[in-house]
Amino acid sequence: MEDKKNVKEDQLLIQIVTMFTQQSWIAMGKLKNPVTDKTEKKLDEASFYIDVIEMMKNKMEGNLNPELSNYIDTTLNNLKINYLEESKKDNGTEDSDDSKTENNSKNNNEKEDLNEGK
Repeated sequence: MEDKKNVKEDQLLIQIVTMFTQQSWIAMGKLKNPVTDKTEKKLDEASFYIDVIEMMKNKMEGNLNPELSNYIDTTLNNLKINYLEESKKDNGTEDSDDSKTENNSKNNNEKEDLNEGK
C-alpha cells in the first residue's frame, strides 16, 4: 500500500513540476499562450516559475528518489539556459556577442593568412 502512495505522490510531483515548466516556456515566449493564442514574452514571470521549481527542489532535498531529483535538475538546467538566452535577446547582447566572436575569428584567420604568405 505504501508503494502505491509513493508512486502516486511521485506522479503528482512530476505533474506539478511540468505545470510550472510549461508556464515558464509560455512566459519566455517559447510556447504559445493557450488562453490568448499569442506568443508573449514576460521574463519576470518566467523567472518566478523557475524560482518556484528551484524552491521546491531545495525544500525536498534528501527526500527525492534519484530519478525525480535528476528530472527536476534537468528541467531546471534547461529552463535556466533558455531564460539566459531570452534575457540576452531582450538586452541586445546576444547579437553583439556573436558579432564580436565572428569578427575575432575573421581577424585571426586573416592574420594566419598573412603569416603564411611571408
